[in-house]
Amino acid sequence: MIVGFFFISVIAVLSGTNGEKGRIKITVQEEENVIIPCPYDNKYTDYQKQWCRELMASCISEGDGLSVTDSPDQGVFTVTMRSLQRHDTGLYSCVVQAGGEIRAVGNSYSITVINGTPDLSVRDIMVNGEVGGTVTVQCLYSDKDKYTRKTWCRRNTEKSCLQTWSRTFDRDRTKLHVNNVQRIMTVTLSRLEMKDTDWYWCGVGDLNFPVHITVSHQTQTTRGPTTLITVTTNMPTTSPTGSSAFPSSTDLIPTGARNGTHAQRFTSVSLLKILLPSCGFLLVLLLVVMGTWKLWQMRKRRTRKGNRMDTHHDDEVTYSTVVIKANRPSKASKERQLNDSGDEVTYSSLVIQHK
Repeated sequence: MIVGFFFISVIAVLSGTNGEKGRIKITVQEEENVIIPCPYDNKYTDYQKQWCRELMASCISEGDGLSVTDSPDQGVFTVTMRSLQRHDTGLYSCVVQAGGEIRAVGNSYSITVINGTPDLSVRDIMVNGEVGGTVTVQCLYSDKDKYTRKTWCRRNTEKSCLQTWSRTFDRDRTKLHVNNVQRIMTVTLSRLEMKDTDWYWCGVGDLNFPVHITVSHQTQTTRGPTTLITVTTNMPTTSPTGSSAFPSSTDLIPTGARNGTHAQRFTSVSLLKILLPSCGFLLVLLLVVMGTWKLWQMRKRRTRKGNRMDTHHDDEVTYSTVVIKANRPSKASKERQLNDSGDEVTYSSLVIQHK
């Protein structure tokens, strides 16, 4: 039965419905990790995904230092190999299986583990970007590959590949720039769209290395004091019981829904943050008003003092003595004067002299 299964497996690899896809060569440094993408057709969504070595002689979906993760929405499953050793060098295949049917999907992979710097690697295997933004991928190659062909492919399909040798190449929203002095090929993807999320491959000569680009919508940060204080206050760094340091779901409950001292502390802090700047502004405004009023009062007093000094120079008035002279009556007219009882009055003039 084992021989029959092995025979069926070999037939599936050689004559799968996807046909011969070619072989991708990958070089990895010892003790490093690598993630291999395995794209598949939608009809294999419900199949079990496996990673097989040497023409399906050994197939596993999970093991020591190895895991298989399926992403049906993207039509790809990924194989993560951790802390690779020299004995992990070999030929591998992506396989789907359901019941008695087993199929090899995508390409086969020739993985070589070396003790030293590989001839091709990438700066970051997982790259993130936002819609409308730009992402940059750096592919590092060895000195012997300075003048070999450099490629950038999506899911390693030939029709999607861009290639150059030792210059800058532009097409649509993708730009390749080769720097043979530093031995870096820089790939720039601009005006990102959600559909750009996928697996890509850097290629130099006959070597390739995978890169995953994730495009997400622009994040909107909430700056409200409730969110900031709640998250900061309830995120412990260590737990005395050994539990996770990440906040639990109850830590994310809005502060207004809680009771006790924590709610009171939050209210006090919020009020202080609002009142302190307002009080400071009012104090400054009051000082300005008082200073202005003080200056106005001083100016007013100086004006009055000047007016009083000017009054000392007013016009002087000279008065003359008013003398009433009575004419001595003669004897002849004394009787008449007594009858008239009239006195003569002499008036002087009042003269105002200006100095």
